[in-house]
Amino acid sequence: MVACILAMAGCKNGSDVQKIFEHKIVVEDGWLQPWMNYDTLMVWSMNFLIDGPKVETPDGILPGYLVTSAYEASGFEYPEFLKEYPEVLEGDNIWRGRMNANNQGSNAYFAMKLFRYYYPYTGDIRALISVKNLLDRMLMFVTPNDWAWPGMVRTQDNDDPAGFYLDERLETDKAAMVGVAYLDFAKYTSETQYQAMAEHIAGLLLKNIKDGSEEESPLPFRVNMRTGETEDAYTADMIFVVEFFDKMLACDTSLDKAALKAKRDLVFNWILKYPVKTGLWSGYFEDVREMRTNINQFSPMETARYLLDNPAACKDYKQIVPDLLSFVKDRFGGTVRYGGVGINEQDGCFYEMGSHTARYGSVLARWAAETECEQAKKEALATLALAEYSACNHTSKGNISVNSVGISWCGIWYSDSYFDYLPHFLEGMAAWPEIIPEGTDHIFSTTSMLKDVEYGPCSVKYTALDADGTEKIKLSFKPEVLSGGKPLPKSCWTFGSLRGCDNILTINRSGVTDIEIVKR
Repeated sequence: MVACILAMAGCKNGSDVQKIFEHKIVVEDGWLQPWMNYDTLMVWSMNFLIDGPKVETPDGILPGYLVTSAYEASGFEYPEFLKEYPEVLEGDNIWRGRMNANNQGSNAYFAMKLFRYYYPYTGDIRALISVKNLLDRMLMFVTPNDWAWPGMVRTQDNDDPAGFYLDERLETDKAAMVGVAYLDFAKYTSETQYQAMAEHIAGLLLKNIKDGSEEESPLPFRVNMRTGETEDAYTADMIFVVEFFDKMLACDTSLDKAALKAKRDLVFNWILKYPVKTGLWSGYFEDVREMRTNINQFSPMETARYLLDNPAACKDYKQIVPDLLSFVKDRFGGTVRYGGVGINEQDGCFYEMGSHTARYGSVLARWAAETECEQAKKEALATLALAEYSACNHTSKGNISVNSVGISWCGIWYSDSYFDYLPHFLEGMAAWPEIIPEGTDHIFSTTSMLKDVEYGPCSVKYTALDADGTEKIKLSFKPEVLSGGKPLPKSCWTFGSLRGCDNILTINRSGVTDIEIVKR
């Protein structure tokens, strides 16, 4: 009901200008289009994370995302059209004040994922700042050595207004998520303390993984780290354990790789045997206590994303992925606007939100690119566009974007409005580069993390961490590709069309890390 009301805001008093939330609708051939280009969304949103609100604490002045889960703009006033709907303003979906931090493990995971996409796309290294801040802050508050889970970072906190992470509770999927972030950050920076923490987290998870059943996941959802007591036995959100162990297996580690592989396979097979078949996709959100019957869209979509990233992992992925997409659309996609499907968060918080809409759009975009399905592509791009309408609300100033959680949730959360929001657009652009603004230069896809990314007039330079890999770059000029100052063999690169989009350079590196692209 809320979403439908907001969808028509702007038309109530006879206006002929339709709006979604606060922005004028843009439609082409019956399909919703973004109201602002995605480049602007990315840069202005990053400006918020870097230059946005700070909080004074006993540890000094800290970025807001280290202290609070949500942010209220100074002098916030609800848009005039919302005041016409008192039933909306009185609901639980309206932001009423600052909340303390809660889910920093997930924020760190998505902050690192955002960096892996955003830095190659823009060359703006500032995206690494929030990752380091989150990971370093958690390192300050590890559990005591005499606890059942010793030396573990707190991926949740106890809502301490000073930003001290003191919670005894651990959500094991978040442990895996932050483990991925520590491992990727260690690879990027070559700083050993992050690798050491990733290995410690993996070791604790290894010790606690059991076979699992229909009633219990291989790792419990929630445990008390001090006593070892299980608080919630089930979560379907086990795919991040698989991803974490995959990455650990691919790097130099002191852990037993045979044990890692065995437990990785155990967890993955449990996912395929139970939630994929039962549809019991519960257990992710940190702020809902009764989890088992509270189905969400997050876990099935992130599981589908993993299968698309790793098609060799499951021979049935071409059946599972569309089934998961249909499941989420049917259960959580309550409102469709010009082809864009608005996705509600979970049974226990059934509101349409931008991050979850963008998540569905990005996974669908990936699936459409793989299957070359035109209808799926149109729905995916319209859905990504719809997700963008909650960005840059009326409290934004200059080139800093204040993003609301969604069309039916007026709050501003660091997770839903930024960390677990922006990467989905970048992944959608990687699948369909036609939505990248024309006349611009962007590395939009890479199989390796990149360093030293520089954009100049008709030039792009970068260094890859991995000697072998593939990059795809949308260019505004016809290129020549160099490595070490010498032309890269023409057999290693092509320039042409990709999924109907022209001016795409594809570079397939083998034993090469330094690339320079210049105008021919």
